Amino acid sequence: MFADDSSLFHTFQGGKAEIDLNIMKENVDAITNWCNENKLTINTSKTKYMLFKNRYKKVHISGSITMNGNSIQEVDCTTFVGVHNR
Repeated sequence: MFADDSSLFHTFQGGKAEIDLNIMKENVDAITNWCNENKLTINTSKTKYMLFKNRYKKVHISGSITMNGNSIQEVDCTTFVGVHNR
């Protein structure tokens, strides 16, 4: 038995009014390189990201997350191991 789902968590400094997603590029590139070296494939069409933030505080989000030249889509709801999260 095996799992083919993975999660990556990245924290941004609290109290900021702006989040730049481009700073995650180094982490995403490191994961992509590790997968390539270990002959693993990431299905970028199924890869999504979700931001957990205070809904009452205004935060400007800039930049984007890309993997292997493909833009990763933001979602506001997803499932982790069968548990529905918002």
